[in-house]
Amino acid sequence: LKIEGKNRNSKIVPFYKKTNFKILSIAASIVLFIFIGYNGFIKKDINKLYADIDILEENRVATNQQLKDIQEQINSVDIGFASSSELLMLADGIRPFSEERYQKTIEELEQYFRTDPTVQLNLAHYYLGESYRALENWHKAKTEFVSISDTPEYYNRKYMSLSLTLLKLKEIENAKVAANKIIQNEQNDSTYANRARKLIKELN
Repeated sequence: LKIEGKNRNSKIVPFYKKTNFKILSIAASIVLFIFIGYNGFIKKDINKLYADIDILEENRVATNQQLKDIQEQINSVDIGFASSSELLMLADGIRPFSEERYQKTIEELEQYFRTDPTVQLNLAHYYLGESYRALENWHKAKTEFVSISDTPEYYNRKYMSLSLTLLKLKEIENAKVAANKIIQNEQNDSTYANRARKLIKELN
Protein backbone atom coordinates (compact mmCIF):
# COMPACT_ATOMS: atom_id res chain seq x y z
CA LEU A 1 0.00 0.00 0.00
CA LYS A 2 1.21 3.46 -0.85
CA ILE A 3 0.41 6.14 1.70
CA GLU A 4 0.51 9.54 0.22
CA GLY A 5 2.04 12.28 2.35
CA LYS A 6 0.63 15.75 2.77
CA ASN A 7 0.95 18.17 -0.07
CA ARG A 8 4.14 20.08 0.52
CA ASN A 9 2.53 23.21 -0.92
CA SER A 10 -0.32 23.21 1.64
CA LYS A 11 0.00 25.84 4.35
CA ILE A 12 -0.91 25.64 8.04
CA VAL A 13 -3.33 28.50 8.77
CA PRO A 14 -2.55 30.25 12.08
CA PHE A 15 -5.39 29.94 14.58
CA TYR A 16 -5.88 33.69 14.73
CA LYS A 17 -6.63 33.76 10.99
CA LYS A 18 -9.30 31.08 11.12
CA THR A 19 -12.87 32.19 10.48
CA ASN A 20 -14.27 30.92 13.80
CA PHE A 21 -11.58 32.73 15.76
CA LYS A 22 -12.25 35.96 13.87
CA ILE A 23 -15.95 35.71 14.65
CA LEU A 24 -15.25 35.07 18.34
CA SER A 25 -12.82 38.00 18.47
CA ILE A 26 -15.35 40.36 16.93
CA ALA A 27 -18.04 39.15 19.33
CA ALA A 28 -15.72 39.59 22.32
CA SER A 29 -14.82 43.10 21.17
CA ILE A 30 -18.49 44.02 20.87
CA VAL A 31 -19.25 42.66 24.35
CA LEU A 32 -16.28 44.54 25.82
CA PHE A 33 -17.35 47.76 24.09
CA ILE A 34 -20.89 47.40 25.43
CA PHE A 35 -19.58 46.61 28.93
CA ILE A 36 -17.27 49.63 29.00
CA GLY A 37 -19.97 51.86 27.58
CA TYR A 38 -22.55 50.58 30.08
CA ASN A 39 -20.19 51.11 33.01
CA GLY A 40 -19.42 54.61 31.76
CA PHE A 41 -23.13 55.35 31.50
CA ILE A 42 -23.82 53.99 34.98
CA LYS A 43 -20.96 56.06 36.45
CA LYS A 44 -22.24 59.19 34.72
CA ASP A 45 -25.79 58.45 35.84
CA ILE A 46 -24.70 57.90 39.47
CA ASN A 47 -22.69 61.12 39.48
CA LYS A 48 -25.67 63.09 38.20
CA LEU A 49 -28.01 61.56 40.77
CA TYR A 50 -25.47 62.25 43.52
CA ALA A 51 -25.19 65.90 42.49
CA ASP A 52 -28.98 66.31 42.24
CA ILE A 53 -29.66 65.17 45.81
CA ASP A 54 -26.44 66.14 47.59
CA ILE A 55 -26.83 68.00 50.91
CA LEU A 56 -23.20 69.02 51.50
CA GLU A 57 -23.66 72.69 50.62
CA GLU A 58 -26.77 72.95 52.80
CA ASN A 59 -24.87 71.48 55.71
CA ARG A 60 -22.01 73.89 55.16
CA VAL A 61 -24.38 76.89 55.23
CA ALA A 62 -26.18 75.52 58.30
CA THR A 63 -22.91 75.23 60.25
CA ASN A 64 -23.11 78.84 61.48
CA GLN A 65 -26.45 78.12 63.13
CA GLN A 66 -24.98 74.95 64.60
CA LEU A 67 -22.15 76.99 66.09
CA LYS A 68 -24.68 79.39 67.65
CA ASP A 69 -26.50 76.44 69.21
CA ILE A 70 -23.25 75.16 70.69
CA GLN A 71 -22.47 78.61 72.09
CA GLU A 72 -25.87 78.69 73.78
CA GLN A 73 -25.11 75.34 75.40
CA ILE A 74 -21.75 76.68 76.60
CA ASN A 75 -23.46 79.72 78.11
CA SER A 76 -26.00 77.56 79.91
CA VAL A 77 -25.75 77.66 83.70
CA ASP A 78 -26.50 73.95 83.88
CA ILE A 79 -23.42 72.83 81.98
CA GLY A 80 -20.27 71.87 83.83
CA PHE A 81 -16.73 73.04 83.15
CA ALA A 82 -15.66 69.75 81.55
CA SER A 83 -18.60 69.72 79.14
CA SER A 84 -18.04 73.38 78.36
CA SER A 85 -14.41 72.68 77.43
CA GLU A 86 -15.47 69.81 75.18
CA LEU A 87 -18.04 71.98 73.42
CA LEU A 88 -15.45 74.69 72.80
CA MET A 89 -13.18 72.09 71.20
CA LEU A 90 -16.09 70.75 69.15
CA ALA A 91 -16.92 74.26 67.92
CA ASP A 92 -13.31 74.71 66.85
CA GLY A 93 -13.64 71.41 65.01
CA ILE A 94 -16.70 72.18 62.92
CA ARG A 95 -16.03 75.89 62.28
CA PRO A 96 -13.60 75.21 59.37
CA PHE A 97 -16.37 73.19 57.70
CA SER A 98 -18.33 76.37 57.03
CA GLU A 99 -15.27 77.70 55.19
CA GLU A 100 -14.90 74.51 53.11
CA ARG A 101 -11.67 73.64 54.93
CA TYR A 102 -12.59 70.01 55.19
CA GLN A 103 -9.13 68.61 55.92
CA LYS A 104 -8.83 71.05 58.83
CA THR A 105 -12.21 69.88 60.13
CA ILE A 106 -11.00 66.27 59.99
CA GLU A 107 -7.83 67.09 61.90
CA GLU A 108 -9.69 69.04 64.60
CA LEU A 109 -12.45 66.47 65.06
CA GLU A 110 -10.05 63.54 65.17
CA GLN A 111 -8.23 65.42 67.91
CA TYR A 112 -11.60 65.93 69.63
CA PHE A 113 -12.26 62.19 69.65
CA ARG A 114 -8.78 61.50 71.01
CA THR A 115 -9.79 63.37 74.18
CA ASP A 116 -12.51 60.77 74.85
CA PRO A 117 -15.39 63.29 74.78
CA THR A 118 -18.81 62.70 76.30
CA VAL A 119 -20.93 65.40 74.63
CA GLN A 120 -22.34 65.81 71.11
CA LEU A 121 -20.74 62.64 69.77
CA ASN A 122 -23.31 62.26 67.00
CA LEU A 123 -22.67 65.81 65.81
CA ALA A 124 -18.91 65.25 65.75
CA HIS A 125 -19.28 61.95 63.85
CA TYR A 126 -21.61 63.62 61.36
CA TYR A 127 -19.32 66.53 60.55
CA LEU A 128 -16.35 64.20 60.36
CA GLY A 129 -18.26 61.98 57.94
CA GLU A 130 -19.35 64.95 55.83
CA SER A 131 -15.76 66.21 55.66
CA TYR A 132 -14.53 62.81 54.48
CA ARG A 133 -17.37 62.75 51.97
CA ALA A 134 -16.43 66.20 50.68
CA LEU A 135 -12.90 64.91 50.09
CA GLU A 136 -14.31 61.74 48.43
CA ASN A 137 -12.91 59.42 51.08
CA TRP A 138 -16.01 57.26 50.85
CA HIS A 139 -14.96 54.39 53.11
CA LYS A 140 -14.03 56.65 56.04
CA ALA A 141 -17.20 58.68 55.50
CA LYS A 142 -19.25 55.49 55.71
CA THR A 143 -17.53 54.49 58.96
CA GLU A 144 -18.43 57.82 60.56
CA PHE A 145 -22.06 57.77 59.45
CA VAL A 146 -22.72 54.26 60.74
CA SER A 147 -21.21 55.35 64.08
CA ILE A 148 -24.07 57.81 64.60
CA SER A 149 -26.84 56.52 66.84
CA ASP A 150 -30.40 56.60 65.48
CA THR A 151 -31.61 59.58 67.51
CA PRO A 152 -34.44 61.73 66.06
CA GLU A 153 -32.19 64.79 65.77
CA TYR A 154 -29.72 63.10 63.41
CA TYR A 155 -31.75 60.23 61.91
CA ASN A 156 -32.62 61.73 58.51
CA ARG A 157 -29.30 63.52 58.05
CA LYS A 158 -27.40 60.36 58.92
CA TYR A 159 -29.22 58.15 56.43
CA MET A 160 -29.25 60.78 53.68
CA SER A 161 -25.48 61.21 53.86
CA LEU A 162 -25.00 57.47 54.25
CA SER A 163 -27.13 56.71 51.18
CA LEU A 164 -25.10 59.23 49.14
CA THR A 165 -21.86 57.64 50.32
CA LEU A 166 -23.08 54.12 49.52
CA LEU A 167 -24.14 55.36 46.10
CA LYS A 168 -20.57 56.44 45.37
CA LEU A 169 -19.28 53.12 46.70
CA LYS A 170 -21.68 51.44 44.22
CA GLU A 171 -23.39 49.63 47.08
CA ILE A 172 -26.67 50.24 45.28
CA GLU A 173 -28.96 48.00 47.33
CA ASN A 174 -27.57 49.31 50.61
CA ALA A 175 -28.00 52.87 49.37
CA LYS A 176 -31.69 52.16 48.69
CA VAL A 177 -32.11 50.58 52.14
CA ALA A 178 -30.60 53.67 53.80
CA ALA A 179 -32.84 55.99 51.75
CA ASN A 180 -35.91 53.92 52.59
CA LYS A 181 -35.26 54.42 56.31
CA ILE A 182 -35.81 58.15 55.76
CA ILE A 183 -39.11 57.54 53.96
CA GLN A 184 -40.33 55.20 56.70
CA ASN A 185 -39.35 57.73 59.34
CA GLU A 186 -40.88 60.75 57.62
CA GLN A 187 -43.82 60.20 55.32
CA ASN A 188 -44.39 63.87 54.41
CA ASP A 189 -42.71 65.76 51.58
CA SER A 190 -39.69 66.90 53.54
CA THR A 191 -36.42 67.75 51.85
CA TYR A 192 -34.84 64.49 52.95
CA ALA A 193 -37.84 62.29 52.13
CA ASN A 194 -38.17 63.73 48.62
CA ARG A 195 -34.50 63.16 47.90
CA ALA A 196 -34.67 59.66 49.31
CA ARG A 197 -37.60 58.87 47.01
CA LYS A 198 -35.70 60.25 44.04
CA LEU A 199 -32.67 58.10 44.85
CA ILE A 200 -34.76 54.92 45.09
CA LYS A 201 -36.75 55.74 41.94
CA GLU A 202 -33.61 56.41 39.87
CA LEU A 203 -31.92 53.23 41.08
CA ASN A 204 -34.87 50.88 40.49
